[in-house]
Amino acid sequence: SRTIVSSGWLPNVTRQLVAGDWIQIGEQLFKVRRDVSSDADGNATLDLWPKTMTLLPSWSPIITRPARGIFRFTSELPSWDIAASDLNSPYTFRLTGVQEVLSL
Repeated sequence: SRTIVSSGWLPNVTRQLVAGDWIQIGEQLFKVRRDVSSDADGNATLDLWPKTMTLLPSWSPIITRPARGIFRFTSELPSWDIAASDLNSPYTFRLTGVQEVLSL
């Protein structure tokens, strides 16, 4: 599913979340696709990317800050050496994989 209905938000709040926000539900990380506002009962519908890959229990909290995801290597682990002098330098690495492709 791409959308989920959630509850427990402050009632009648415009833009509880905005498009582009990252949220965490369980160990899954999602990007909010459209602004989210709550209704009079504190319910809100979230339009997410990527779509949920597993069933989300109804009691799962929605974490907005800090939202974190779990990523794992599916092939041989890369190896690298890092020196103490490199600790304050940026490090880049490349991740590949496709969970879902969106049609625009």
